[in-house]
Amino acid sequence: MIKKILIVTIILILAAGGFLGFYAYNYPKRMYQSWIRGEEFNEWFFIPNYGPRAFANQTRFVERNIYRKDADSVWKSFHVMDVRLSLPFRHPLYTVVPIAKQVGGKEDRPQLGFDIFYRGTKKLASIVILSKSNFKLLDHKQKIFKIPFFKQHIDSVNIKDKWRDIFLMKFQDMEMSVKQMVYQLYILDQRMSFLPSGTKTFGYITDVDGAVVEYTSKDKDFKTEIMMIQRGGIIHSFLLSTRLEEPEAKMIRARLIRELRIEPDSENVSRSIYEEFKSLPYAQQITSDGMLYLFSAWSHTTNDKEFFRVMIQFLERGKDNYVFLEPLYTYAYERFGTSFSRYDYRLKEKAEEEFKRKLLEEEKRARLELENKKVEDINLNDLSEQERIDYLLKKAKEKKTNSADDKVIIVD
Repeated sequence: MIKKILIVTIILILAAGGFLGFYAYNYPKRMYQSWIRGEEFNEWFFIPNYGPRAFANQTRFVERNIYRKDADSVWKSFHVMDVRLSLPFRHPLYTVVPIAKQVGGKEDRPQLGFDIFYRGTKKLASIVILSKSNFKLLDHKQKIFKIPFFKQHIDSVNIKDKWRDIFLMKFQDMEMSVKQMVYQLYILDQRMSFLPSGTKTFGYITDVDGAVVEYTSKDKDFKTEIMMIQRGGIIHSFLLSTRLEEPEAKMIRARLIRELRIEPDSENVSRSIYEEFKSLPYAQQITSDGMLYLFSAWSHTTNDKEFFRVMIQFLERGKDNYVFLEPLYTYAYERFGTSFSRYDYRLKEKAEEEFKRKLLEEEKRARLELENKKVEDINLNDLSEQERIDYLLKKAKEKKTNSADDKVIIVD
């Protein structure tokens, strides 16, 4: 009898031990599966406002080589701010119109970009360069991430891999170590904090080492996306808008994304672009071609009020340029207080700028009157032959310089 009781006791102990061992082995996996479904959150792991955006579709963000359907000869790369963009240039079908918006204070970086229209009327796509931001990961606020064993593993992964995992990692029911489960939970936590509400799809484009997030668009005819490229802990962001159900728009989007590159900006870049502009024939300088060069050059010195004024007044010399000038007039008025137009019917000024302009005009008028008076006082007969020659050469040179100023744009 005692022997039977002992045997039963041993069997029960082994069964209990097996059960506990099985439970201990499977508990982390069960909790991992629950947490990635947004269930059974507790003091160890909790995500507020948990939503399905963490598992949005991540496939086919840019079809490869789709933009090759359009000839490279009618596209050109322009260095705008700290980005190099591929834009239609002398294209028979597409018109490129500048975008300039002042956000924040006057010293803050503006948002610049371009609208692309089909035959000048139907908008197909747009891209806007947004403000830069620091790439900041959430601190180890989740209790489970503070456990030294897990924290050490998380900290051992470099920032570039974490950035990619936020957009590439797929949470699947597969065999993995406990520390791998915890790292995936860490990425899930980062993803939920990083993706905006209303996210529909997101993905990673390895060609440019960047992420694209599509979210709900306010315009039902367009798809709205944010593209982000992380370089050295800085996130460069771009707002993309693409007309739906338009093959041409799809091609433009693909080219904008795949050929976008991050490059440093400086005043030296501005001067280099301006030198390229000056090499264009005058007839081309006063068209949309010249506008792209001037706008790109100004983007590296956005506080240069005089450059913007000269750019507007130079473009006003061309024909049919109002579609390009209109957004520049609007930005100039908001940023500098005047539209800078040479034409009264397009000139819009704030009171302070109008006062400054009229004051300068009055000073110029008074100076001209004084110079004319001095000329009248000079009697050529009272001068020696050499003095008369020197005086006439000087006046001829002044006349030639004034005439040249009417034809050549000068930006120092």
